[in-house]
Amino acid sequence: MLDTTSTLKRTPFYARHLALGAKMVPFAGFEMPIQYEGIVAEHRAVRGGVGVFDVSHMGEIRLRGPGAKAYANRLVTNEVATVPEGKAVYTPMCLESGGIVDDLLVYASGRDRLLVVNAANFEKDLAWIRAHAPSDVTVQDENEDTAQLAVQGPGAEAVLARLYGDRVKSLEFYTFFEEGSGRDWRLVSRTGYTGEDGFEVYVRPSRALETWDRIFEAGAPALIRPIGLGARDTLRLEMGYCLYGNDIDETTNPLRRGSRGRFGSIRRISSGNSRWSQRNATASAASWWDSCSTGNASRATGSKSRHRDAPWARSPAGPWGSASESRWRWRTRTRTTRAGD
Repeated sequence: MLDTTSTLKRTPFYARHLALGAKMVPFAGFEMPIQYEGIVAEHRAVRGGVGVFDVSHMGEIRLRGPGAKAYANRLVTNEVATVPEGKAVYTPMCLESGGIVDDLLVYASGRDRLLVVNAANFEKDLAWIRAHAPSDVTVQDENEDTAQLAVQGPGAEAVLARLYGDRVKSLEFYTFFEEGSGRDWRLVSRTGYTGEDGFEVYVRPSRALETWDRIFEAGAPALIRPIGLGARDTLRLEMGYCLYGNDIDETTNPLRRGSRGRFGSIRRISSGNSRWSQRNATASAASWWDSCSTGNASRATGSKSRHRDAPWARSPAGPWGSASESRWRWRTRTRTTRAGD
């Protein structure tokens, strides 16, 4: 979402963007890099190698306290209370009517639940979450205290394994590890918004530039490149991932948009009082995937999309649910096929 407001925030990586010649634009209240060498070149770099996105504009909200798990479960439609520690879940957060407040990630961080929301919706989401929070839950705004990089592409695992070792290789799709505390806190998850294998690295702002430099040093043999938000949009469009404000908003709900293929099985709407039948949700799931992606892939870049028919993308739970075959396993199995594309 482009933003025309005059006062713009800057991420901790702003100086690196300028040094690399990025074209900076207003985006969701931030001054962000839209491209470096060009959107098409950057798109292809992620599909064929490895690229790094600054996504520090995303919003982080932590739920703490005895009721954090139960409250997170009431806020969103997918199950997040009983998932094991180290698991991330993609899910919508809904109004009582079923309209989508936002689509977000929920990280099972010990007794806490860490929510990562869209930048343009951060203030709205934070107000909604605080307004409905019970007395045994503390809603903590961690937005200003978190920097985030997305390392995406077939070469992402090898790059981050040079920094964080075998822990990276052992991560399944939508799992993470967390370590350290204070300014040394770090979270590394096998997640992304590109349709490629990839990771997202969260650190404190005081460690941001050091983390950027270490990732680029580790990725130098793989010709790692910085990637702007323009290519991030074409990559998600080619994959068929939906964008809040464009494909979904408060006037749409997961049931009508199709519960399979994107949000997994619908558990209930946010208030927890009204339940949506799994049988009805399954019967009515008329292809969220197709509603978002029909005709978009070829128009976006002209490149062949080899992802939308992948087993992990067409599994019953979809690419963002608890798919029986993870994105990581699919990538490993088809590595030789991808090399010939």
